[in-house]
Amino acid sequence: MMAKSKEPYVKTSPHRVAFYLPSVTNGTPTATEEHIREAVRTFLVNTFHGATEVKTVGFYNDAESKTVVQEEIKYYYSFCPDEGWEDHLDEIRRVANMVCIEFAQSEVSAEIDSVMHFYKPTERYRERYAYLRAKESLDSAPKWSVFLKYISKKTRDSLG
Repeated sequence: MMAKSKEPYVKTSPHRVAFYLPSVTNGTPTATEEHIREAVRTFLVNTFHGATEVKTVGFYNDAESKTVVQEEIKYYYSFCPDEGWEDHLDEIRRVANMVCIEFAQSEVSAEIDSVMHFYKPTERYRERYAYLRAKESLDSAPKWSVFLKYISKKTRDSLG
């Protein structure tokens, strides 16, 4: 039997958010993808004070070929406290939409409190995102992190 700790808990983090990122874009890895991964990690660390990266293998049914596809993926997750949690849900959606667009996926998933959410940006969102992205020179991970922060904080009305 384990001895009871006399130290009180400082706080708990009952919420969990995880982003599942594919290993390739249209079958080919690109340098940009690492920038996106770093931007997602930075978002989680800056928003929830920490993140964990996990490499694993995922499987999905390919609608076109009617086969099961095996793919290496990485997912990034953070645990989150109750306070301010709901304030971050729109930011989580925008990050998922960015990942979907940048990885040229039809949709991407994010897990929130053990529920898988699938995100598929609207055409209007894609157009506005392309416009904002074209204004930036996104050739390094730090610039991606800044862009992600810009998307999250400055474009709530225009990106929806």
